[in-house]
Amino acid sequence: MEQSYRILIAEDDEPIAELVSMNFSVAGCACDMAADGFRAAELARTVPYDLAILDVMLPGLDGFELFDVMRARDIPVIYLSAKCDTPSKVRGLRMGAEDYVTKPFDVLELLVRAEKVLARRGRTDGSVSLGNVRVSEEERTVLLGGAPTSGTRRTPSPSSARTCGRRARKAARGHRERRCAA
Repeated sequence: MEQSYRILIAEDDEPIAELVSMNFSVAGCACDMAADGFRAAELARTVPYDLAILDVMLPGLDGFELFDVMRARDIPVIYLSAKCDTPSKVRGLRMGAEDYVTKPFDVLELLVRAEKVLARRGRTDGSVSLGNVRVSEEERTVLLGGAPTSGTRRTPSPSSARTCGRRARKAARGHRERRCAA
């Protein structure tokens, strides 16, 4: 994830909550954890979250009961649950959840699903970063260490910006794959 997001993780299984939080933190997100539904509702009412990862079987308020609190605050929800039966999945998705991921799960897949939710909801800035280089297709800029580069004097065309963005995403993917393989 290219910018900092605020993520609420409502999960009563502490090792899973820690694993999810650690991975979102490494991806550049700020995470708050709640071990029960009442605490998750309290946090959601007081903190502006970009996304909530909710377990369905929480003590206090369950994940389905929490959904109305999230919807009232316009917080998109991804359910992360051991309840893998079709009626539970259908219920969560029909309520309006963006996604429903069953345990056991792949953390990288959860991160990508979250990134897609944030993009669909317009909560990403459409940029790609690799090290200290950031390319924004929408703004048609390339920043090096946070400062604009002094490449060409003309504003790049939208197609040039898209091409640059595609190349930057491809380079970033390759960089991450090489880093993970090491």
